[in-house]
Amino acid sequence: MAPEAFDAVVVGGSIAGLMHGIVLKNLGRNVRVLESRQPRQLKAQAAGLSLGPEAQKLVQMYLPEGDPYACETRITQILSSEGIVLNEIPPAISVITSSWSVVFDRLRARFEEPEEGKGKTSFETGQRVTSVEDKGDFILVRIQGEYGGDEKTIQSKLVIAADGARSTIRSQVMADVKPEYSGYLAWRGCVPEAKTPEAMKGALDGKMIMAMLKGGCIISYLTPGLDGSTAPGERLLDWCWYEYCDGESPAFGEIMTDAAGHRHNQTVPRGGLSEKVWERQLAHAGEVLPAHWMEIVREADLPLVTAIRGFEGSKASFWGGKLLLAGEAFTQMRPHLGLGCNLPALQALTLLEVWKGEKALGDWENEVVEYAKEFALRSKAAGHFGMTGKWPEGYVPPYLRKAASKA
Repeated sequence: MAPEAFDAVVVGGSIAGLMHGIVLKNLGRNVRVLESRQPRQLKAQAAGLSLGPEAQKLVQMYLPEGDPYACETRITQILSSEGIVLNEIPPAISVITSSWSVVFDRLRARFEEPEEGKGKTSFETGQRVTSVEDKGDFILVRIQGEYGGDEKTIQSKLVIAADGARSTIRSQVMADVKPEYSGYLAWRGCVPEAKTPEAMKGALDGKMIMAMLKGGCIISYLTPGLDGSTAPGERLLDWCWYEYCDGESPAFGEIMTDAAGHRHNQTVPRGGLSEKVWERQLAHAGEVLPAHWMEIVREADLPLVTAIRGFEGSKASFWGGKLLLAGEAFTQMRPHLGLGCNLPALQALTLLEVWKGEKALGDWENEVVEYAKEFALRSKAAGHFGMTGKWPEGYVPPYLRKAASKA
C-alpha cells in the first residue's frame, strides 16, 4: 500500500508547530500535525508565556478579534529586599504576557476549525516521528504510535520540524548541535492575583516585578486565569526564580528526578516534583527570599522546575527547502527576554511571504538566522544581568543605547 500523502506535515504540536500549521492552512494547504505527547503531558509543562511583536502580529492575523488572551507588560520594576522600588526599565520591544495553555488552546482551536476555502487539517497526539528521508520529490516520514506497533510511513512535500530543543529531526541533519546547560535552574509557579503582596502591587498595573538575589534573581508578572480570563480579579500572578545549580552535582540530579523516579533532561512538570525536593527548596527559599516573595512562592500550586539550556542554529532549510527547522528545533534562546515564541512567529510570517512568491527561501533563512543570533545574544546578556546584577563586559543593552542616542 502506498503511503498517505499530504501537502505539509508539521512535527510537533506545541506553539511553534501550530503557528506554522495555521499559516499553511490559510494558504489552502492540507496540513497534518504530529505530536508525540498527549495534551495532558504538554500542559503539565505549561507556564507563563510572553509574546513579542511578531507573535502578537500572528495572533492578530489569525485569531478572532475581541478574544483577550494576554496581559500588558509595560515596564520592569526592580525592587530592593525591603520592597522599595530601585529602578524602572522600559522594554526594548513590545511584550505581553499570557500562559502557554491559553495560547495553545486558542491556536489549536483555530487550526482545527473547518473553514471554507482553507486547507484541511489534522492534529494527532501520541504520534512520534522517528525519522525523515529525502526522496527527491517528497519526504518520507516514519511514525511510531504511542503504544508501539508497526511503524507507518507517510509522504509530504513539506516537513516543518517543530519538535523542540531535543529535536529528533535536527539530530538527523545537524547531529553536532545540542542544547547546552546554562548553569542555572528556573523554579516556576503561580498564585491568584488576590494574593499579590503589597510590595508587588505594581504587577497589577502591568509591571514586571524583579528582585536581585544572592546567586540568582526572581521575577513576577500577570497572566490570564486558568479559564483564560484577563479580567481584574481573575488573573494569576506568575513567578519565576532563577538560581545557580551545578549540572554535575548530586543536587541537580535529585532536583531533575521526579516523584516517580524518572530523570528529566529539561523540565520536571507540574505535579512531578518530589515532595522532598520541594520541601528542601522551600526551606532554602526562607533563607534567601525577601518576605514578600516568600509569600507567593510558599503559596504556589504545583510548581515546576526547568534546567535552562540553549543553542544557536546556523541553518534552517534542508533538502531544497522541503525540510525546515522551526522554533526551538532551530534555536533555543534563554527565556529572559520572553521571546521564545517570537522566533517561530517570525519564521511562519516570513515563510508566508516565501510561499506567496514574495521572498526567496535563501533570504528567509538569512533573516531568521540573523534574528536568532541577535536575540540569543540579548537573552544571554539579560540572563547574565539577572544572575550577577551586571551586564556582560562590552555589552550595552538596547534601552541604554536608545538613551545614549538621544543625549
